[in-house]
Amino acid sequence: MITIQRIVCSTLVVFVCFGSAKAQAINWQPTNVVFGIGLFGGRDYATSLAVGDSNAVFAGTTGSEIFRWIHTNKTWVRVGKFSGRQSIRPILASGAVVFAGTAFEGIMRSVNYGWTWASGGLPGIRINALGMNTTSVFAGSYTSSGEDGGVYRSDDMGRTWKKTSLPNKLVKTIGVNGTTIFVGTETNGVMRSLDNGSSWGGLSITSSTLNVNSILVNGSNIIVGTNGRGIFFSKDNGWTWGVGKGFESGSSSFVHELTSNGSTILTYTSGGIYRSTNNGETWTITQGNSLCSCDIIVLSGTTLFGGYRERSEVCRAENATTTGLNANSPSSPFHIFPNPTSELTTIEFDVPHPQPVRVGVVNSLGVEVAQLSNGEILSGKQRMVWATQGVPSGVFMVRILVGGTVSTRSVVVAR
Repeated sequence: MITIQRIVCSTLVVFVCFGSAKAQAINWQPTNVVFGIGLFGGRDYATSLAVGDSNAVFAGTTGSEIFRWIHTNKTWVRVGKFSGRQSIRPILASGAVVFAGTAFEGIMRSVNYGWTWASGGLPGIRINALGMNTTSVFAGSYTSSGEDGGVYRSDDMGRTWKKTSLPNKLVKTIGVNGTTIFVGTETNGVMRSLDNGSSWGGLSITSSTLNVNSILVNGSNIIVGTNGRGIFFSKDNGWTWGVGKGFESGSSSFVHELTSNGSTILTYTSGGIYRSTNNGETWTITQGNSLCSCDIIVLSGTTLFGGYRERSEVCRAENATTTGLNANSPSSPFHIFPNPTSELTTIEFDVPHPQPVRVGVVNSLGVEVAQLSNGEILSGKQRMVWATQGVPSGVFMVRILVGGTVSTRSVVVAR
């Protein structure tokens, strides 16, 4: 999602402010999560963090457990416990559906926000990455030998899977922009598919081979974090690339995590946390208090969550970034994909704080043909799907009403 934002100096975090203001540190606070007892009597720690719709935050641990953050009383509740001792490495959430990748049970799947789980397929395969669009779910395996490595695709929300033709076995991360799929690997840099995973090609990002740790997709803006080579960015869906500026030499070139709330991107590196507000072109280092030197991070609206293995703790920093053009309006323009569409299209937008939001679709005569939301919505990134069955081909307007402010954008239905 590409957004133009007004930068505000927060009392908790100021990454870049122009004038006489001084930068302030990220003010980490403990969330008092209680993980299980790990090996040798020590506590387990978080190995993955993910944000789903309505700001549901999930944490996977080294002890086969999944926790969900409850915003109303600011606490964690354990919602999953799987067999054996295995790290829950990737978690992917969309609406009520949540996928969790494991070390040897394949994929676990929940259809009720993580409260109950069942096998989601691919047992015995180490799942290292997950991604999805409106029609398919993608799972990446990290296997150096045998035939299990590579990328698998499910077109029925994880019920059945088919291996794609991707030749690389060491998949570390997946990014999705509609039917364009990006895969970060350990030995072959970034692979891209333009046809929803049916065929693949390598991207010439730089002359050297890249070991890719993370990929972040904001519409056609693609940000790639590498192991020792810093960050690369593309603003045209991967056709051309630039080098992210502002990293110190040495440890900061090892980029482990990328997270975004649509307007602001944060990355965790071995040299600290960096921030970008121009889709990865330039970066500014931030400082944090000594409570949490994060191994993993994720943005939920304006709140930053961080996992820290040395404390077996998940920390959070409230109001870590600023969102919205004013106190009420969603980020503008909001993102619609695919557009044009024939059957389903997804609308993504940010809400700065919990409040009533109305989302509708109107035709060329101003008549509402679909209502997607009309009630209280939590803050952060929202994703809603419009099924276009029953309407003719043509141009429609998606209209979002937040706090008396209306934002609109057209969507084309083409059959």
